[in-house]
Amino acid sequence: GKIQKHEAFQAEVIAHSNAIESLDAVAKNLVAEKHFQSEEIQARVDAAKKQYTVLKEKTKERGVKLNDALTQVQFLREVKDVSLWIVGKEQTAASEVYGSSVEEVQAHQKKFNDFRKDMTANRARIDAVHKMADKLTEENHPEIEMMRQRLQALDVLWENMQQLADVREKRLVAQLAIQIYLRDAGDAEG
Repeated sequence: GKIQKHEAFQAEVIAHSNAIESLDAVAKNLVAEKHFQSEEIQARVDAAKKQYTVLKEKTKERGVKLNDALTQVQFLREVKDVSLWIVGKEQTAASEVYGSSVEEVQAHQKKFNDFRKDMTANRARIDAVHKMADKLTEENHPEIEMMRQRLQALDVLWENMQQLADVREKRLVAQLAIQIYLRDAGDAEG
C-alpha cells in the first residue's frame, strides 16, 4: 500500500546521498583549484544540498503522517470490532428468559457462565485498546482526542453490558432458588 510505496521512495532518496556527497567533493576540489566558475559551482551545489535536505525532511514527515494514519485506522478498527461484539452480546446479557424448572434455569446458568468467560476474554481486548490509546497519548498522536472519545464510548458500552450481566446473574440465582423451592414444595405435597 501507501506505506510500502513511501518506504521505497524513502530508500531511493537515501540512495542518492552518495551522489550529493560526490557532487560536493567535486565542487570543493574545483573551488580549491580556483576554477573560473567556482562561485557559481558552489552556489549550485549548496542549493542542491539544501533541496536534498528539504526532500529528506519532507519524506520523513510524510512517513510519520502515514504511520499516524495507519495507527489510527488500526485503533479505530479494533474499537469498532469490540463495540460490535458488545452490541451482539447485549441481547444475552439483557435476556429475561430464566427457565421454569430447576433444569432449565441450570441450563441458562451454564450458557450465562460461558457468556461470562467470553466477556472475560474480551476484556483483554478492551485493555489492549486502552494501552494503545495511552501509547498514542505519549506519542502526541494528532488525532488522540477523537480516539479518546471513541474509547470512552466503548467503555460506556462495556459498562452497560456489565451492568446488564450482573442483573441477569442475580436473577438467575434468584430464579434457581425459586425453582428449587417450588420443586421441594411439590415433593413435600406429593
